Amino acid sequence: MFVRVQFPLADVRSFGLGETGRLDRPTWPIPKVDNDFVRSVGIVRQRPGGGALPWTGEHLCCDARGAIKFAHGPGKPVRGAEGGVPLTPAYRRYFVAGPVARVDLGFTVERWRAEKPMSGTQILRAAALSVLTLPMFVPMIAPRARELVTLGPAVAKRILQVTTSLRIPPERVESWWMTAARPLILVEDLYDDDRYSGLDDLALAKQGEWPAGEEPMIVHYPLSLNRRGSQIPVWALLFDPRVSKEELRALRLHLWRIHNEREVLRAVLGLCLDKKLHPAKSESLRAYLDKQSKRLRRISAEGLPQRALLDYAYGLDALVNEDELHSLREVLDEVGSPGLTASVMPAARDQSSGGAGGPVGAINVQYAIFGGGTMVTGENAQNIQNSGPTGAVIGGHANVSGGNFQGSGIQQTDSGPDIDLDVLAAELAKLRAALRGQATEPEHDLAIAEVARAEQEARKGDAPAARSALARAGTWAREVAKLAGVPVALEVFRQLNAG
Repeated sequence: MFVRVQFPLADVRSFGLGETGRLDRPTWPIPKVDNDFVRSVGIVRQRPGGGALPWTGEHLCCDARGAIKFAHGPGKPVRGAEGGVPLTPAYRRYFVAGPVARVDLGFTVERWRAEKPMSGTQILRAAALSVLTLPMFVPMIAPRARELVTLGPAVAKRILQVTTSLRIPPERVESWWMTAARPLILVEDLYDDDRYSGLDDLALAKQGEWPAGEEPMIVHYPLSLNRRGSQIPVWALLFDPRVSKEELRALRLHLWRIHNEREVLRAVLGLCLDKKLHPAKSESLRAYLDKQSKRLRRISAEGLPQRALLDYAYGLDALVNEDELHSLREVLDEVGSPGLTASVMPAARDQSSGGAGGPVGAINVQYAIFGGGTMVTGENAQNIQNSGPTGAVIGGHANVSGGNFQGSGIQQTDSGPDIDLDVLAAELAKLRAALRGQATEPEHDLAIAEVARAEQEARKGDAPAARSALARAGTWAREVAKLAGVPVALEVFRQLNAG
């Protein structure tokens, strides 16, 4: 078992706040590995395993051992004040992707025997609770040991402190410039009959059994814990032995970043409502709100489900409280941009209709890792014809065939798996330059023109038109793309070729 905790951080100092004293080093998003460092926190390292598309800022991180520390040292297994699950610290990391930042902590859990029999849900909760109650402290900010769950604001204050210039300090430093958002616990465990089989509370299938399909399965099971007045989401990933490390990692990073992005957006919207941030006065803030709202409203990212996952996982958790929606619209209307309002309001409204308390029962999200064929999920056989490691059934009925998604929370699309069009446009500009350097024939010039057209359509947000232009670019452009370092563009070429 592996348990991770994430503290999302909204770093809003780039949103037109004047002189904040923010240090230029590390030079995110391209710091110097093993050279740049965060003062009193740690050095920038290459992340083991690399990054993950379409998310930026995942391939490099800062060793964060100086940001948050264990009360009794990390050399031996530690235990929270409750739960009693032994935890072995694995890492502490600080990630930065513009205003979206976070501090992660990871722990391994060896096999342990509970004093009394525990259900599958109780096992997952015990592991999460042991992490949340770990005694830890934040140097200079919270020097006395406290439960980890309470330390988000202290971590944010520490990061703000160590990334602010001491040589030329600003006239003032506002604590809200680095705002902590709701943490997340992620528990991963290999499916084990002794722990999880036949448990009704896990709701893995109609009879409480592991799905009996031929394909490897990962089941995503959201829970929540109430601790110190906060409701903390706990997401469990249970997987069978046939799932590869790469496939599990891709899903983990996808879920991890979805929470990070959403919580930072919520924090930024809250600061707008508090009149601390002003979209009408900051072009960079407007650009962030527009891009982030569109991103989180997408059905999927890199073929993995997103919109429906957000709807289920946050069904009882408002992005913006319903009574604040009118105020948010007034803030956005001050900008005088109907397009911005049209982007942000649906993202805020769609997840603003919940009640109190945690999720009722299990929300069963099952992923098939497959190369084609049929996967059996609960009572429903799903025929999946597209290729790649991205089959998903979320909370019920779905039929996936090529690019056509049908079912609750899923819309039809003929534009292929969702991609980050901003990243695609940037890569196509790079590819266009590479093509110009190798063009020798008239047909090469025609291919360059189609790549340029695809770049323009991507910048306008028209995915089908961009794909159509790339299809006309032909084989030569695709072959150059293989050597040009443009993975997103190359994936679009691959999809077009497969179609």
